[in-house]
Order: sequence, then structure tokens, then C-alpha cells
Amino acid sequence: MRDHEWWAKVAVAAAVISVYVAIAAGGTFADPDMYHEMSLAREWVKTGDFPHDDVFAFTPTKSPTVHHEWGWGVVLYGALGAFGPGALVLLRAALGSLVFFGVWRLARRRGASNGALAASAIPLIIVGLSVSFVTLRAQGVTLVLFVLQLGLLERDRSGGRRWILPWLAVHLLWLNLHAGFVIGIVALGAYAGERLLAREPIRHLVLVAVASLGLVAVNPWGLDYYAYLAGALTMDRSMITEWAPIQDHWPPFVAVFLLSLVVAVLALRGVGSRRGWLLLALLAVAAVLQLRHLSLYAVVWMVTVPCWLEGSRGVAWIREVFVRRALPIAFLGVVIGLGFSSAAVSFRPWSLRVVANPRTPKGLVFPVGVADYLHEAGFEGRLVVPFVYGAYMTWRLYPEVLVSIDGRFEVAYNPALLAEHGAFFAGKDDWRRLIDEHPPDAIAIPRWMAAVQRLVDDESWKQVYEDDAFVLFAPVNTGLPVIDRRGTRLSESFPGEEE
Repeated sequence: MRDHEWWAKVAVAAAVISVYVAIAAGGTFADPDMYHEMSLAREWVKTGDFPHDDVFAFTPTKSPTVHHEWGWGVVLYGALGAFGPGALVLLRAALGSLVFFGVWRLARRRGASNGALAASAIPLIIVGLSVSFVTLRAQGVTLVLFVLQLGLLERDRSGGRRWILPWLAVHLLWLNLHAGFVIGIVALGAYAGERLLAREPIRHLVLVAVASLGLVAVNPWGLDYYAYLAGALTMDRSMITEWAPIQDHWPPFVAVFLLSLVVAVLALRGVGSRRGWLLLALLAVAAVLQLRHLSLYAVVWMVTVPCWLEGSRGVAWIREVFVRRALPIAFLGVVIGLGFSSAAVSFRPWSLRVVANPRTPKGLVFPVGVADYLHEAGFEGRLVVPFVYGAYMTWRLYPEVLVSIDGRFEVAYNPALLAEHGAFFAGKDDWRRLIDEHPPDAIAIPRWMAAVQRLVDDESWKQVYEDDAFVLFAPVNTGLPVIDRRGTRLSESFPGEEE
């Protein structure tokens, strides 16, 4: 029976990992932010001068342009140049694996059994972490370093202080890779708050927090980083999907989140040590306000709540089921594992792709055909493009082409410019304001947007290119050729510099 129980546990573990891998594999498309991050690194390498102000847009931008993901762009650009797109796929897999197994190890160190983890944390790890790992992005680095920080704070609980210098080194690296380092300072404060309530000494934590805040100035923009953070942390981003409240999103996300809150509250009632509750509560509020924080909440939940559940009736029942129904559980685990492993393979997770051909009428599709056309035509000038696609066009066409906007929302642009783009592409009454104030030489538009008909009806513009996803307009006196590529399947390979 014990052998059967062991195999059941192995099968369930394999099934859980296969589910997570399948979900992650479904996001092997290139994240839009990768392009402006790598473009910045490329410009630095080619010119030898780090760009403290924006060089990619023809519309007004902030000065200085504090790009908080500059270090991550250097990592991506270096990996792509040295090893090709496959290196980016491996990097994404490495980040996901580090978080997955880092969370498991930390939860085990805190006293959680594998049974408690399997019973409570698995749905949350799949939903919560998939928000950050469906594509390769700097948020993944934040999760890795956040888990590392939680491990360092665990050493402080045992009375050690040797974690302080490693933490300051991690913090310095973190703040130059992603502004998500702020959660590290929040976690430090929450940990100090718990110790204060327990009447434990926090002097060393106060000193670490002060040193951490001081180190923020160690970046390419120096003291200007503080002003950037003040604006970025307080601005309204609800118009961007991942920054909207969690209740505005896919119902399963909301259901899993609410269930996790219920489990956490019930688990708290039956434990002696409630360590981690303050940070969990803060991130629960943050996740309610903005979906982007769900992955951070998931990490803290998984290293905290399963420990609280040890000794509960639910965990005891699961252990009993594993003993009595080991063979059926093992069989079910194998079936699930094989099914999701097959799904993962079908997504071709070993390749990084750029979505260029529409799957759904309004899905995310990159202007690959438009970029090919402009490159072949030798176009030079100013291009109006939707918010999410500007960075891709910069990566493909800079310096010949400057864009109107890109994904560096709080980094480079004022919110009013994003609002103008929204009104323009939605074809609202004041749609012309954007192109009247910032005259372009061409306009790229997803063909389902209302602005397409507006420009068709406008005698000063003519359609010069179209494919199944995009339409390109230029002034009527342009010398650009007219090309129709509807029905042509476009390449979805990741564009390197040779493009």
C-alpha cells in the first residue's frame, strides 16, 4: 500500500506540473514590452551613449525618460544577440521554474507538507503565476527576487543577520531590472510591522529599509528615479487591462481569488503562529484593486497558508484518501499529466512567436505585415500606431520610423496622449485631434477599429496597404505603393536585428 501511495503522490505532482507547464506554454508569444526594452539597450550599444531622454517617439515625452526596466532590456538584448530567440524561451522557462520550486521549498521550510500544498496552493499557483508567466516579462524577475527575499527574511526569523548584505545586493540588482522592487520594501515593512506588534526588536529592519531607500538613487537617472516612482505609483492605470480591478476580469480568476481568501481566514483561526498575515492582507487588497498584483499575492499565499493548514481536518482527509484510493489517484494523475503534456507540446513552447495572423476578430495581433511593407518601401517618417504596437514598430523600423506612442505608458508619456489615441482609434467626435496636433506621415490601424472608416471617408488620406489584421493609411500625395495582402499568411517568427 505504501508503494501505491508513493506512486500516487508522484503522479499527482507530475499532473500538477504538467498543468502549469501547459498554461505557461500557451503564452510563447512575445510580450509587447520586450521590444521597447530591447530597443533601448540596442540604442545604447550602437551609440555608446545611454539615452536618458526618449528617442523613439515624435510626440511629446517626459524628460528625463526614466525607463525602470532598462536592465531587463539589456539582459534580453544580450541573450537574443548571443544565442538567438531560443535563449529567450529558455530564460522564460528558467524564471517560471525558479518561482515554482522556490515557493515549494520555502513553504516546506515553514512546515507545510506536500499534501497541504497540493490541496490548497495548486489552483492558486496556476492562476496567479500564469498572469506573470504567460509571456516573458520583467514581472517574472520580480517574482523570482521576491521569493528570494522571503527566503532571506525567513533567516531573520531564526535570529541571523547575515541576510542583510545579500538583501541589499539583491535590492540593487532588482531596482535596475524592474520597478517591482517596491514590493520588496513593502514586504520588509510588513515583516517589521508584525515584529513590532509582537514586541520584537526591529531596529535592524529600520536601518535596512533606510539603506534600501537610499540605494534607489543608484541607477542611470540618479535622484530622478524618486520623482518617477512618486508619479508611477499614484497614477491611474485602470484603462490598461492588467491594471484594472480583479472583479473586471475572467470569472475563474475572481472565483479562485475569493476561495483563497476564505481558506486563508479559516486557516488563521486554527493556528498558533500567524506569521506572514500582514503582507498577505496587504497584497490581497492590492490584488482586489489591480489584477497585476495577483501573482505577488499568490506567492505569499502559497508560502504562508499551507503552513496554517497543517493539522486541519481537510489535510488529514486528503492523506487518508491517498492511502485508501492510491491506485485510482495514480491513474487519474497519469491521465491528466499526459493530457496536459500533449497540450503543452502542441503549443510549441520551444519557439518564441509573434502573433501576426488573427485568431479572433479583436485579438492581439502584431503589425508584422505593416512593418514588412514599410521596410520594403524604404519609408522614413512619423507613424501613428495604437499603444500596444508602438514598441514593436520601433524594434523593427527605428531610426527611420518614429512612433506616436508605445507601451512605456507611465515612463515616457503623459496620460492625456493615451486618451487622445483612444479617442482617435475609437473614431469619436474629436478623433482628428491627435493627427491635427501631431501630424503623421502614416497611420497603422487594426482593421476592426472605427478609425478605419473615418480615414476612408477623409479625402486627405488614402489606404496604401492592408492584410487580414491591419490597414495602413498615408496622405493622398504619398509615393508609397498600394498593396493588398489579404489572405496571405504572415510569418510569426521572432524578429532579430537582421530584420
